[in-house]
Amino acid sequence: MDLAAVTVTSWPASPDRENEDSTATAPQVAVVVDGAGIPSSLRSGCSHSVAWYSRTLAMAFQLHLADPCVKMRDALRSAIADVVAEHENTCDLAAGSPSATVAAWRITSSDLEYLVLCDSSLLLSFTDGRHLEVTDDRLSQVVEPWVEAALAKRSKGGLSISPHDFRAASREAVESLRNTSEGFWCCHNDPAAADEALQGSIPLAALRGVVLATDGATRGIHLLGSHTLEETILAALSGTHDELLGQIRAAEDAQAQSLTLQAVKVHDDATLVSARIP
Repeated sequence: MDLAAVTVTSWPASPDRENEDSTATAPQVAVVVDGAGIPSSLRSGCSHSVAWYSRTLAMAFQLHLADPCVKMRDALRSAIADVVAEHENTCDLAAGSPSATVAAWRITSSDLEYLVLCDSSLLLSFTDGRHLEVTDDRLSQVVEPWVEAALAKRSKGGLSISPHDFRAASREAVESLRNTSEGFWCCHNDPAAADEALQGSIPLAALRGVVLATDGATRGIHLLGSHTLEETILAALSGTHDELLGQIRAAEDAQAQSLTLQAVKVHDDATLVSARIP
């Protein structure tokens, strides 16, 4: 089955910085990759940017997904291995290198296959009126308690807690818990992380449309409270990506002080890939 036109929109967090989200599409296949915007000190072993990592991974994953005989997890495993091979001889990956989250779909003759690893999302509109988000929330499930415990320990010691302390605790949690059995999983240097991705398939006949979104594009749902899941999906499927992302930017600006106090970046790269099912 051929999809109606696929619409792709990606906004950087600000015009003066490189967009660390990437997309790759081909007939029947779409991929979004959200590069993790961690400080350069935590990826000091690698000379490549986060944007390079996300672009390279998106293209490699899309190419492997083009073979319908390759399972989606196996395609992601091969893509991560390809990216590792691209820079393992020039970089000390063990000393710190970029990482990313990913979401993808692939259309077969009768089904939509999907894969999600970490906090990018697959958003679905069903013919019966239901709307569903598929995302991997292990990151928030494990990082938030870690941060709370670290800050509680600091507070017990009589020390004050600033946004800088929030950020430092979050970074330590991510570095300690990434790609561990007690933590969360994302694309990094270990192809085996692909085995932890969520995957599934849905009959095309049950769907009205499908959307891939990085977490910057689902902030309205999860962080800002400015949009419902249904509003986000319907806006994306109507092709009004720029209007939706503009509304999210306006909500970020309106809540900038609160976000700063929570040690959350005010703006984030935001990417949408959408298609209606004929």
